[in-house]
This record gives sequence, structure tokens and C-alpha cells, in this order.
Amino acid sequence: MSGATIDVTSHNFDQIVLGANVPVVVDFWASWCGPCARLAPVIEQLAVTMKEKAIFAKVDAETEETLARRYSISALPTLLLFHRGKVVDSAIGMKSKQEIESLVTKCGAGSGT
Repeated sequence: MSGATIDVTSHNFDQIVLGANVPVVVDFWASWCGPCARLAPVIEQLAVTMKEKAIFAKVDAETEETLARRYSISALPTLLLFHRGKVVDSAIGMKSKQEIESLVTKCGAGSGT
């Protein structure tokens, strides 16, 4: 399942995340973060199973400090849900597959809204 998520940097963030026509879940993570490591396979799985409904992107908060500051990321992991170029929801800490699916579906993913 490796590679289902998109690695996002400050160079491609606006195009991939803000310019998307579908909801985008952005996972802010760091290599030293234990909960981030446990969340990674969940995000990868959702990137595969929900590929028609949403984009799943990852931002390394250590190497992309500008993006982390831009979105006031103060804890890891942090998930931000973007829809039509705006943050519409967020979740901090380890989340279940069902919790993340709910984030995506409540913003109208797959319904054309």
C-alpha cells in the first residue's frame, strides 16, 4: 500500500491541497513521533479505500516548518481537512479509521458538494 498518500511540501502545497476538487486530509507528522508512526498505516489504507472521494497528503512538520507555522500546528499528529481550499475540520492525536472517514464524509465527500 506504500505510496498511496502524497508527500506535500511548501513548493506544491497550494497546488495539491488548496487547488484540489475533492476534500484533502493533510497529516502533519514527524519521524520521532510515536503516534504519527501508528497513524501512518491507517492514513495509507484510507488513501487507497477512499481514493475516489478524497486525497490523503502528508507533511513532515520538521522539514516543512513554514507550513506547520502557517496552520498553527502545535501537536503531532495533526490532521487538517481541507475542502475547496479552506480548513473545514481538524483532529489532533491518534484517530481511528472510522473517525477519519467521518471527517471526510461530513464535508460532503463524494456527494458533489
